[in-house]
Amino acid sequence: MNAHTPGPWRVAHGSAGLLGVWPQESEAVQAICMLEARSGNTRYELHNASANAALIAAAPELLSVVEALLAIPANEPGRVALLVPAACAAVAKAKGQP
Repeated sequence: MNAHTPGPWRVAHGSAGLLGVWPQESEAVQAICMLEARSGNTRYELHNASANAALIAAAPELLSVVEALLAIPANEPGRVALLVPAACAAVAKAKGQP
């Protein structure tokens, strides 16, 4: 697997009805979620696009926390508690919560 663009990433509205995910300090888009619904339930589709963008934007933080958890030796389970705040923050970001 190739290296991904380092996080943090942010969600922002782009042109032409698109919702994009950008690196925090860049204007180079990393992912695009369609905001314009062409058929079906527009409110549902817009909600899905926002939720998808939030999940994509949280990917670097989620990966970092999981990698840190996997690096904890089995004989040091107490270190897991140190990662709980970072895990909670990454999950909140993935859910689009402040």
